[in-house]
Amino acid sequence: MLRRVIAVAVSAALAWGDEIVVERGGTIQAALDRAASGDTVSVPAGTYVESLTISKHVELIAPDGPLVTILMPGAPKQRVVHIMPATFPTVTGFTITQGAAERGGGVLVEGQLQLFGCVVSANVAADRGGGVYVDGPAGGGLLASGSRFTNNRAVHGGGLGAEMAEGAVVEVVDCTFDGNAVTGNGGAIELVQGDKNAFNVLTLRDTRLIGNTAGGDGGGLHAAVGAGAPFTFADVSLVNSTVMRNVAGGTGGGVRVTTSSFPASSLTVTHSVLVGNTAASGGGVSADVQFGIVNNSIVRDNVPDPGVGVQFRESNVDGGATGVGVIDADPLFVDLHGGDLHLLATSPCRDGGVGLVFPLDIDGDERPFGAEVDMGLDEFAPRLYVTADLAGIPTSVGLVAVPGAGEMVLATSAAFLEQPIQLGPGLLFLAPPLTLFAFGSVPSEGILTFAIPRGVSPGFTVALQGLAGDTLTNGLVLTLP
Repeated sequence: MLRRVIAVAVSAALAWGDEIVVERGGTIQAALDRAASGDTVSVPAGTYVESLTISKHVELIAPDGPLVTILMPGAPKQRVVHIMPATFPTVTGFTITQGAAERGGGVLVEGQLQLFGCVVSANVAADRGGGVYVDGPAGGGLLASGSRFTNNRAVHGGGLGAEMAEGAVVEVVDCTFDGNAVTGNGGAIELVQGDKNAFNVLTLRDTRLIGNTAGGDGGGLHAAVGAGAPFTFADVSLVNSTVMRNVAGGTGGGVRVTTSSFPASSLTVTHSVLVGNTAASGGGVSADVQFGIVNNSIVRDNVPDPGVGVQFRESNVDGGATGVGVIDADPLFVDLHGGDLHLLATSPCRDGGVGLVFPLDIDGDERPFGAEVDMGLDEFAPRLYVTADLAGIPTSVGLVAVPGAGEMVLATSAAFLEQPIQLGPGLLFLAPPLTLFAFGSVPSEGILTFAIPRGVSPGFTVALQGLAGDTLTNGLVLTLP
């Protein structure tokens, strides 16, 4: 599964005020009750069986991360975390699991929540938002980053559900939604517009919706705009995102956006990949809005069709789709079956896009590298990157270069330099001593991948940088959790 490996450096988080550490045998709720707005509550590794209520502007962090810091409800059929109205907390580094409620089995958000580096798994809602529910009319909003929503269940919105009110914003950055399921709409995510005049925003960036299921519409994402309101407007956008192998019993296997009243709402899919989704209609995307556009993207192998109700532009689309700059050709991913959606050097998607819609690709590379931007979420460029599974566990390293550029070399080190050194081939990031591994000349497809050996000790960390011919790549730190 393609994703950037992100280390949540919660230990380096900036404290707002005082730090309160949960002592051995103590409870998180007791620490939250003692905290004042602006304080940080630090939670050591462990499994905590308690239902939390957060009613202050606090930072709740688990420095050891979600693999070893687990929150479970205090009693059966209770949610795990409740964010009260008019609060602005941050929650970082937890697994939130096995909660159950009418709405928001894992987390109910009535304030403004920042959720960083968490795993929200195996929660259940009898109505909406199995993992997380954002109650917009109560003042709810959400920024989720670097988190995973997996195996949650609900009637609507398996991983994330939101009822939006005037001015509400839900932003999802570098998150994974996988294995979530609903009997209704929105296998991974569902947004419903409230009954008051409103302008709302739902943004997915660098995010993956993979293998989610809806009995109704929107196997990956469902947004219903203007339910009962005469003048509502929602801007739904996906950028640098993957929508893959989702299933809907109705329409919109990957994405479904619809409006029931004033139609001036928009769906924009940019520099994204929609592949292998299935529905009764609109396999990739289905929209009933005034402005629906898919541009600079790759939409293929969706059943029974790539999409309905949208305009395709400068995209690689199969199934007989037409539009300005639309092509129909094998995109030549590095490994579609394995989920590596980087482009090979020979991909017809290179330089096939138009315009600088979003300046950075999924890896943080600048667009464009060639004459024009590439279609899809990857801008082909000399680069070292890591492929990981859905849980974020690194599985392989890829070294990308232009064919004919020369020799490919991988360098390893124990650390980065405090300041990079400018050399002829570019910036050197690694501190000596270096260990070099030569792989010969750049192959015709422009990429080498090598698997990370199994059995490497947890916590193993190494700094990497590539040399592709006469060009040094980026540097990255590979850490095995």
